[in-house]
Amino acid sequence: MSSTPISPKPERKRIAVRVPEWCNYGPQITRGMLKFIRAHEDCDWAIEYPNHSFGEMEQIQIDETWQGDALVLFRATAEELEVYKQRGQAVALVSSEGPSGGFPRIIPDNFRVGGMAAEHLMESMVPNLAFLARGETLYQEANFAPGQRVYPRERLKGFIDKLQESDITPSVHYISGHPLWKKNAWKLIEKEVSEFIESLPKPCGLFVADDPLAGVVVKVAAKMQIDIPGELLVIGFGNDPGYCLTANTPLSSIGYPGSKVGYAAAEAIQKQLLGEAPQETIQRIEVRKLRVRESSDSIAIPDPDFAKLVRWMRLRAIREPLRMDDLVEKSGLSISSLRKRFHQFLGHSPKEELAQIRLKHFKHLLARTEEPVAVISEKMGFLSIQEASRFFMREAGQRPTEYREQNLVDNS
Repeated sequence: MSSTPISPKPERKRIAVRVPEWCNYGPQITRGMLKFIRAHEDCDWAIEYPNHSFGEMEQIQIDETWQGDALVLFRATAEELEVYKQRGQAVALVSSEGPSGGFPRIIPDNFRVGGMAAEHLMESMVPNLAFLARGETLYQEANFAPGQRVYPRERLKGFIDKLQESDITPSVHYISGHPLWKKNAWKLIEKEVSEFIESLPKPCGLFVADDPLAGVVVKVAAKMQIDIPGELLVIGFGNDPGYCLTANTPLSSIGYPGSKVGYAAAEAIQKQLLGEAPQETIQRIEVRKLRVRESSDSIAIPDPDFAKLVRWMRLRAIREPLRMDDLVEKSGLSISSLRKRFHQFLGHSPKEELAQIRLKHFKHLLARTEEPVAVISEKMGFLSIQEASRFFMREAGQRPTEYREQNLVDNS
């Protein structure tokens, strides 16, 4: 009786993941890749990391000499990418920065990040908003892609676009490029940050493009005895515990969608391993999670559902005259329960809160823009300029034109 020969099992594919030590996204990206592997039985992959084990095991170097099947890289040099392409290795990039080399790039939706930051800060009803980021970053390591940054400019555009819907113009500052390998670079960065913070009108809501720089802001503000969030509200990006939970004031942050980035990167790798030619594309991963902490929590309400309702009101009421029925529908509470919670947590009625929200925004538009009152009236959902003027007179005790004459800010 002859036996059927057993075909040798194909060797496992070796997939490298290289993320800099100063970036904490690696574990999230890997979790997403592992989720993809578990969902695809044909993916027999072994994931490898650069290994600096101080002599306890063989060191693994992930560079142009690495001979595995595919690489998921945070950033890379043009020379490395050319070597990988010539060798036929699959590559997926997971940072906005640096060359693409003809390979796909999978990144967070930076425009949406900016929009989320704007929405959150507008909920606070602070009269001034600002943006801070690194305009340029200087490294000695070529594979960190030193130079002008792409991600902050995308996040700024999303931030500005969302604010423009409510006629708000933020203050903007890009940190100069400092040689980060030099001993006193951090002192120069802190000095520049402190000068920008000092220049901001207070109170102010500040979106910082990433958590490390937001951590610097919180530290510098503490040294300057600027109250967070009383005078300065701060929100970052990344939701990195190393920065968010160790700051002088716990830092609010928009979460990095690392698992989804990793899953999409694994999909891009799999396509290339199955024979598809790599395409120089950009896939933007949806960003959803915002972790509100003390640095930007101007709505210190212990009831999370009620706090969510107040945030919704502060975004909607500047554009339309909300009614009690709208609040009942949104919250699922009765009118009497709503009134009780408003008095319990805010010390006044729902009607008074809505009037305060609309008056504050009305004043902002009168003082910060030169739009005619008729245009402001239409944007805020008043039925007529006469209704808008009556509202302003009733709540502020003077006509809109009088308030503008006394408070118009020169934005030139």
